Amino acid sequence: MKKMTFSDLGYRHENELINIIAGLCLPRAGFPKTLYNLGYRIRGFDEIFNNHRGDELKPDLIIGCDNKGCTIIFEAKAGKNADRDQLENYNNITKEDLIKNAGFSKKLISSGHDISYVCYEKTFVNKEQIDAFNNLIKSIEGNYEFPVIVFDKQNAILDLKHYSFKDEEINKELDKKINIPINRVPEIINFDQHSDKKEIKIEVIRTIISYILSNKYKFGVEEMLNEILSPFPGITSMIGSQTKKAVKNKLLTVLDNLEEEKPEYFKWDGDNWIIKSKLHGLHSTQLKMFLDLPDKIEIDENQLRLFD
Repeated sequence: MKKMTFSDLGYRHENELINIIAGLCLPRAGFPKTLYNLGYRIRGFDEIFNNHRGDELKPDLIIGCDNKGCTIIFEAKAGKNADRDQLENYNNITKEDLIKNAGFSKKLISSGHDISYVCYEKTFVNKEQIDAFNNLIKSIEGNYEFPVIVFDKQNAILDLKHYSFKDEEINKELDKKINIPINRVPEIINFDQHSDKKEIKIEVIRTIISYILSNKYKFGVEEMLNEILSPFPGITSMIGSQTKKAVKNKLLTVLDNLEEEKPEYFKWDGDNWIIKSKLHGLHSTQLKMFLDLPDKIEIDENQLRLFD
């Protein structure tokens, strides 16, 4: 079997890193359940809160284990150094901040909390290979006791490379290294405020096609927003309001553009989006052709179950 090169791997932004960590907290077939088995559950994505100094924080992911009283706050870095102000802001989070400002129970942080960074071993910026881990560690080593989890995408391995977590069971699992099936990484969070409208448009069209195949011809913006943000039930309620607002604004632009491009197929009716009769009753291949969705983009048949 040919060994994958970096150019084959299709490096993505921080969302992939966050989806890997969050995926470890879910009981999914075909993907490691390491953190789930240790009792950790997802608590929030991009939730904004302040520390006691008034510094604003917006962690990419927060997970916690009630039974152990442990909370872990994750920040993902795809290739850049960690900002010194951000590091200081995280370093100044206290238990009281998490209770009073972030809304966590005393039980969830009774054993303390960790700030952890997750990054790639290597990545690419404009086709140039970047030593992402070494870039990040320059900012942290010797200054902060933050555990750093590294994803070696070429070898599909997750590893702990700096400091350790308060929960020794996590340290033991990461010391053994966790094998990550790259093609099975769950897309728990599809988009954030940095997502491109072109990405969002593809997902919108894919979702519209799934609606049509389920004989659903009318939907509201909030409904579509929840569909495209995450296919996992309950996850959208854990996403911070600022991120939702940013994605919603891009979604509205995408829908407006679709109406302008394809007025024979779509129209607004107040706050609802109407799929016109010309698209009713068509099969997925016809719909992909009419809506200019590339053939390589597949329609997830699992989405149809939402409307059964």
